[in-house]
Amino acid sequence: MEQEKNGGMKAMEEQQRKEAEKEAELSGEFEKELEGSSTDKQVGGAIEMKTCSSSNVAKIGWKGNPESDIGVLAVEFNGGGLYHYYDIPAHMFDEMLSADSVGRYINERIKNNYNFEKVTRDNLVVAI
Repeated sequence: MEQEKNGGMKAMEEQQRKEAEKEAELSGEFEKELEGSSTDKQVGGAIEMKTCSSSNVAKIGWKGNPESDIGVLAVEFNGGGLYHYYDIPAHMFDEMLSADSVGRYINERIKNNYNFEKVTRDNLVVAI
């Protein structure tokens, strides 16, 4: 009886260890994903991020639907938040890349005009 109890506890500890390892692995994938690219289920796959010279914005990226010039804009702010803005025309991303101030462009042309969501571990799509 004692052996069964110990065996059951060991199995439970092993399961907890495996779950902790998987969580750590997923956490590492999440951090890695945030570093170089963002992903979005709407356009499928990774969004390549470009570093910005901005006091407010660290990186931006855009990926469109192959059938249109509408896509998802990914914005990583210097404070660490990563946001996806939806239905952004390709020309707006091009304008943003050449704008005097990327942060001002986002504030004036993107924010409050397009749907968005903050990217978190729960809604990030990890490309495999």
